[in-house]
Amino acid sequence: MKWLRDLLANIEAFPDKDIKNQEPDTEVGDDEKVIGTIPVGLRKLLAYRGVLIDEFKDLKEAHEKEHKGSGHTEKMCDEFGNSATRLKDEIEVTGTAFWRELRNELKITADSIGVRKGWKVVETPEEEEEPGIRVIGMGMGMSSLRELLSRAGR
Repeated sequence: MKWLRDLLANIEAFPDKDIKNQEPDTEVGDDEKVIGTIPVGLRKLLAYRGVLIDEFKDLKEAHEKEHKGSGHTEKMCDEFGNSATRLKDEIEVTGTAFWRELRNELKITADSIGVRKGWKVVETPEEEEEPGIRVIGMGMGMSSLRELLSRAGR
């Protein structure tokens, strides 16, 4: 339970002033229907998740640079794997919590939803992809570390 308590403490400690930096920047599409706005209380969770995704991308990029260098060791790969797995788990948990809470709070029944600029929640015509994560139907998050690694390179 320590891992979960630490994650919750990190989310709680995430500065409110940094939430705006993680606001989605994608405009509502012509084929999308606005069905609500992300409640203020859930914005912190989504913003923290965005920081985790950014951290994962940075970690992956640094590891790839290590591979190109001459001082690369197996220990470095092990450390990367441990950090990447921790981040993947945190991204998955925060994603699942966000999408479920959003659906509960706004009483959303649509299969495919997304978030847009202005914290708008939209119904999308089909599955949507975010950088570093695939949103499928209920917003269950990514299914494997391999998928996360491949998508983080986008």
